[in-house]
Amino acid sequence: MNEVEIQTETETFYPPRKHDFSISFGMLLGFVVTFLSLGVVSGIVIGITNSLIDLDIILIATGFYGLLLDALMFIIAILLFKKVRQFSFAKFDFAPMKLGKTYLYLVVSFILLFISQYLFIGLLQMDDSSQQYDTLGGNLVGDHWINYLLFYFALVVITPIKEELLFRGLFLRFFEEKYNFWIGLILSALIFGLLHVDYPLSAITMGAILGGLYKKTNSIVPPTILHMSWNLIAAMTII
Repeated sequence: MNEVEIQTETETFYPPRKHDFSISFGMLLGFVVTFLSLGVVSGIVIGITNSLIDLDIILIATGFYGLLLDALMFIIAILLFKKVRQFSFAKFDFAPMKLGKTYLYLVVSFILLFISQYLFIGLLQMDDSSQQYDTLGGNLVGDHWINYLLFYFALVVITPIKEELLFRGLFLRFFEEKYNFWIGLILSALIFGLLHVDYPLSAITMGAILGGLYKKTNSIVPPTILHMSWNLIAAMTII
């Protein structure tokens, strides 16, 4: 009787999604190439436009405007690949947020994230995030409220959602399905970290912590909330 009860509790702790879509390596590669190509094309178009007209349109591709542009390219790419979209969103599940353990995992993950960031950036000074802070805050010219609203939206809302769908919802889960969780965690954390060129070590650790939080909750919603919370602190620091 106890075994039956334990099994029942396990099945209802984090309810699985009704659909579990799978994608091939070719489909994943096609999506990544499309996403990157859209970014390159948009950069070329902006560069040409900037050289033809007397406007500082190049700002659209830099700073937090660049984050918004990158998110737009991601949205276009994921809309073009239905199965990739279904796979990436399959674990965007709010059910774990109804459970107390999820908030304990969030607190522990936040503490681990704080310790790792302090270790690599503050104490050992192996990473340097000041360059990114200058880049992201460089477009905050004047005190217009729309500018600040876009800044917070780009850094605190749209970027964490995009990155969690991409790195945990897509990359981690893809390699987890093809191989195992640890390979998925390592590869997704490495990709996430190496794309943050100014502070790769702390970003790799952050990717691993977010991946671990996904594993404990079976959802990318808690990692997204943690990511948003951390970026909010970063945004307030930049301001």
